[in-house]
Amino acid sequence: MFLKFLILCIYCIAAILLQTTFVENTTLAYFKPDFLAILIVFLSLTYRNLLGLFLCFFFGLVFDFASVVYVGPSAAGAVISFLVVSYVSEKLFIENFLSLIVLGFIVSIVKQAVFALLIISWVSPSFGLVNITETIFTALLTPLIIWILTSCGLATTQKK
Repeated sequence: MFLKFLILCIYCIAAILLQTTFVENTTLAYFKPDFLAILIVFLSLTYRNLLGLFLCFFFGLVFDFASVVYVGPSAAGAVISFLVVSYVSEKLFIENFLSLIVLGFIVSIVKQAVFALLIISWVSPSFGLVNITETIFTALLTPLIIWILTSCGLATTQKK
């Protein structure tokens, strides 16, 4: 269990570093995935308990600190997205490719909406073409990354 947790933390750190350095600074602004959203989908499908909720909050908070934006919006978006996917995954069959794409799309939209709602008092957020393509690209990469994490042995589905 500790080894799986350590590997998951290493993936999270790698995803945050990749998201805040390489992905944010590339010239392909329309094709940047949200690795935190993909991690939220993975955690909400494999750890449907308080540990998964805590990990989503913690990784969202780490992402907030790493991205040097506001502290809290990504953490709140991660928690709300975790709750939405956990609820949906209990009601529907989510073990196929198309379901993972839909869940990736939902998490990306919810996370961006929560972020926009929380920072609207400071700035005027825009939900334009970049956000839509980011959501679509995140949704398309979700099954691949979840398959990679599952094949690494990180997915031990835990029920409540």
